[in-house]
Formats: sequence, C-alpha cells, structure tokens
Amino acid sequence: SDIFVSGSEWCGCFYKAERPCAAVRRRSSPDSAPSCDSRGYYRSTQCHRGLGLCWCVDPHGVEFAGTRTRGTRPDCGMFDIS
Repeated sequence: SDIFVSGSEWCGCFYKAERPCAAVRRRSSPDSAPSCDSRGYYRSTQCHRGLGLCWCVDPHGVEFAGTRTRGTRPDCGMFDIS
C-alpha cells in the first residue's frame, strides 16, 4: 500500500525469478538448448549439437572470448567458478 519495498519483498521477487539458463532452455530447440546446472545457471561448457560448436561461458551464459571450438570440447575448467 506504500511506494517502499521492504527487504523481504525485494528478496522474494528475486527468489521467484526464473534462473537465466532455465529460462532460455525452456524456449530452445533440442539442438540449441543450453546445458544448465541444478540451480538453473549455465554449465561452463556449452555446445550447439546442430553446428558442432562448443565454447566456455560464465554462470549467466556470457561466452569467454577465444574459447569456441568445432568438433571438440574446449577445456573450460579454468573458467569454472561454480
């Protein structure tokens, strides 16, 4: 009834928000669907089966430059911060 947002209202809003990877996966085709972890964030290695490409990303799906490969999976271990 007021214009102020309480701490519990603020946190509750984020708690209900769909995680980044889960939201994209729900709308993707099987060939291009991202690989998500159990919390709904991106796994460090992503692949597009239809194109045969793989690359490394952060938990929000932002690609690390220079990691894209064709036919092999890149070593994304150095980027894995989960």
